[in-house]
Amino acid sequence: MSASEPNVAATQKLVDDIENFGNSKWKPYGYTLASWIGFVFSLGSLIYGYFAGSLLAIEVRSLHLGFVLVLALLLYPCKKSLRTSKAVYWFDMIFVIGAAVSSFYLFYISPELAKHIGSLKPIDKILGIIFIICLLEATRRVIGLAVPLLGLVFFAYNFFGPYLVGMFRHRGFSLSRVISHLYMTTEGVFSSPLGAAADYIVLFTVFGALLDASGGSKFFTDIALCFCGRRRGGPGKVAVMASGLFGCISGSAAANVLVTGQVTIPMMKKYGFTSKFSGAITACASSGGQIMPPVMGAAAFIMADMVKGTYLAVCAAAAIPAILYYFSLFMAVDVESVRQGLHKNTVDSELPSVKQVLTNGWHFIIPLTILIVCLAVIKFSAQRSVLYAIVSLLVILQSRKSTRLSRAQLFAAFRDGAFQAAQVSLACATAGIIIGTFSLTGLGLKLSSILVALANGKLLILLALTMIASLILGMGMPTTAAYVVLAILVAPALVKFGVTPIAAHMFVFYFGVISAITPPVALAAFSAASLTGDNPVDVGWAACRFGIVSFIIPFMFIYSPGIVLQGSVTQILLGTALAVVGVMAIVYGSVGYIFRKLNPLFRLLLIAAGISMITDETVSTIGGVAVFALIVVIEFLAARKNKAA
Repeated sequence: MSASEPNVAATQKLVDDIENFGNSKWKPYGYTLASWIGFVFSLGSLIYGYFAGSLLAIEVRSLHLGFVLVLALLLYPCKKSLRTSKAVYWFDMIFVIGAAVSSFYLFYISPELAKHIGSLKPIDKILGIIFIICLLEATRRVIGLAVPLLGLVFFAYNFFGPYLVGMFRHRGFSLSRVISHLYMTTEGVFSSPLGAAADYIVLFTVFGALLDASGGSKFFTDIALCFCGRRRGGPGKVAVMASGLFGCISGSAAANVLVTGQVTIPMMKKYGFTSKFSGAITACASSGGQIMPPVMGAAAFIMADMVKGTYLAVCAAAAIPAILYYFSLFMAVDVESVRQGLHKNTVDSELPSVKQVLTNGWHFIIPLTILIVCLAVIKFSAQRSVLYAIVSLLVILQSRKSTRLSRAQLFAAFRDGAFQAAQVSLACATAGIIIGTFSLTGLGLKLSSILVALANGKLLILLALTMIASLILGMGMPTTAAYVVLAILVAPALVKFGVTPIAAHMFVFYFGVISAITPPVALAAFSAASLTGDNPVDVGWAACRFGIVSFIIPFMFIYSPGIVLQGSVTQILLGTALAVVGVMAIVYGSVGYIFRKLNPLFRLLLIAAGISMITDETVSTIGGVAVFALIVVIEFLAARKNKAA
């Protein structure tokens, strides 16, 4: 057994626990009940998507979270050994009943909720405490300890304020006041992040589950093979494109690795790429799916609510940075293939024809087109748009015998969509405890003041502190969970410093996503290592090197806001053009090759030149472009001279 095998096994177990929500081995009783609840939950969410606005916000969110808590507690028994047993543990059933009663009680009294908030009845207080306990326990089982511990700390902070000192001191609040604020208003658990989850995310996860069940992931991979397979470094470029196409709807970096990597990693290794490079590129490309519109790991909907903008505006702002990121990965694959001497193209016989792929999978294009047209052209809401996309996909699939899904497949797709949405909703609900504590105690303004004070008036220092905080807080957390926590704790400091809200939130979101390839807890890199057999930490550091541009792009949001569509048309075009050149310089420097192997000095100069192009300062921009052009000319002439000799 190699030294890395135990790490791989542990990593795979961690990924299974966090990403493969709903262990299919625990089928009897609990899993069967959860499956039917998930199916009804998804179906009800589709119906509500058509009649959106017919219920009060607190009604929708309490009903949604009630289903989510029951699903989570059934799917993840407290005693891990029971995940493969035939019994439902009585202890878990107590949690299930407590979660259901406390959630649906709130739904029941919602029309007269105002009467309860002023003076809590004993039953309100008891059920509020039960609800908070069930929420933290369900989140612990599904996501891990980080998020519920953070929620527990902030919950306790409401009571211990008088015993603290300095900026963290406050007058303290009674249990009734805290329960009333967190449990019975839309400023706590049922705040806007959970609202976005209830309104949009179930619909999109059902859409993704239907696409996957009907062969959508294979269609995306085949499309990537058709476009990139015959090019230099083809299998690597296929991995990048396939991961981007599937990742933009999957909502999970690690799951994206495990779905597309099983096909693309063996293909890359057969072509001649090292296993470490294959794993690193797959991890980078799969993580990038979370920043690619339209779904962006389900965070786009929550971000739109956080910045008081529209979903379409968030997608538009994310488009250019996402394209830049994937452009850098394409370049990295191309340059690395030349550096390793892999000039061969993939054998044509190994590739599907465009005609064959479109014949077999043309129906996947129609619902995606309907989704985009409804959002961008007709200006329908995200709920209505994805609902029409789901209906069109079902009509097309079921109208042809060759693509028709069985009742079992349809049931499984709706069930899996609910399971995936539950993970996001738990993160949003637990983050609501933090949001409620911030609004109740005024901690949000104090924390922003602390970060701004530490920066001492220097924006770059504040950005560096924010980057470090985002990487640490995002490690080991799903995309949406990471973003919600960062949007609450860190983004307000940037906004207070004068950064536009969309740029501030995109900044923390990107670093939350990048944490999936950043050791020591790099879920996407560790998932890729489980497929390549390499040491997970080595794959993580390699992913950081080849994905170095992802650490630079967020700073462009601040210093070159044109790439997030802030400013005039000239600023947007100029900022994008300079960003492209800067990305090229950084990739050449990180890979270490242009026309020949680069020396360490030129590599450092190229990375520095690329970074200098992201600012609006004329001198540094011109200097960066000049250094880049000079090194390219020097290397071109030297390479031609060596070839002639």
